[in-house]
Amino acid sequence: MSAQVVVWRRHKCSQNHREYAAWIKCAIGARRVLWVQGSGPYAVISWCGGWRDVTVTLHVNPAKAAEAMRQINRLGCGGRCHKSHELVEVVL
Repeated sequence: MSAQVVVWRRHKCSQNHREYAAWIKCAIGARRVLWVQGSGPYAVISWCGGWRDVTVTLHVNPAKAAEAMRQINRLGCGGRCHKSHELVEVVL
């Protein structure tokens, strides 16, 4: 079973973000994002930590992101994991 990729094109401000990490923080809300790691337009987002502990890993291609998504779904993302993970393609 492959992970479904959701495309995000909108964020919460009028700036033209040039970096994917800045864009994803803006789209989710910077106060909610605990950390962002990696680079690239494909994001694996973990919503499991509550409204203030969202974590994000960025990947350069959909295959690497899908593999990361499979791994996080299989192993979990931490002690409070309830499998609330999402695979997103960011369009700057």
